[in-house]
Amino acid sequence: MDTIQTHKRLFVAIKVVPSSEFLQTVDFIKNNTQRDLINWIREDHYHITLKFLGRTPINKIDTIKEGIQKTLNSCSSFILKIENTGIFGSKYKPNVLWFGMDNHQVLKSIKNQLDENIQSIRFKTDKQNFIPHLSLARLKKIEDLVFFQKVIEKVSHKKIQSLEVKEILLIESVLKSKGAEYHLLERFLLHP
Repeated sequence: MDTIQTHKRLFVAIKVVPSSEFLQTVDFIKNNTQRDLINWIREDHYHITLKFLGRTPINKIDTIKEGIQKTLNSCSSFILKIENTGIFGSKYKPNVLWFGMDNHQVLKSIKNQLDENIQSIRFKTDKQNFIPHLSLARLKKIEDLVFFQKVIEKVSHKKIQSLEVKEILLIESVLKSKGAEYHLLERFLLHP
C-alpha cells in the first residue's frame, strides 16, 4: 500500500560543476588523508546552500517558489570565486571540510532576502551566522591531526575556481541508506 507523501526535505542552492583545478585540489587532500575516516561529498552533489528549509509541507512549496522568485526578480548573474579551504569544528575535533567564497556579500544579500520573503510562511531565520561555503566532506576520524592540519594549510589560501552564477535551484534531498539523493524541483534563472 502506498503512503501519501505530505512533506519534502528541501534546500535552496547554487549548483557547482567543479573545474579541473577544483578536482585537483580535492584529489590532493584525498591522497594525503587516505588513513582517515572521511565521508566525501559526491562530485555531482557539489553545491552552495543558501537556505536549508528542511522538512517542508508539500502544500507550502508553491508559496516557497514565489518567495524565491520574488527574491531573485532584481538579481543579476554574478561571478563567484571559490577559494580557501577550511574546517568547521575545532582544530582538535574537525567535522566538516569546505571551500570558501570570495564574493560572499552577494550570497549574504540573497540569503537575507530569502529569509525575509520566506519568513511569511513560518520558516524561521537561521540562528547561526551564514557562512557561505561548499562542503567537501564530513570528517569522522582523523588519525594524525597535526599532519591533517599541514595538508589543509597547503591549500588554505588557494584560489580554486571562478564560476558565473546564472541560476538558483530549489532541491529536494531524499535521505537513503547510501546517502542523500537530490531531485531538482525548480530552476530560477538570474538576469543576464
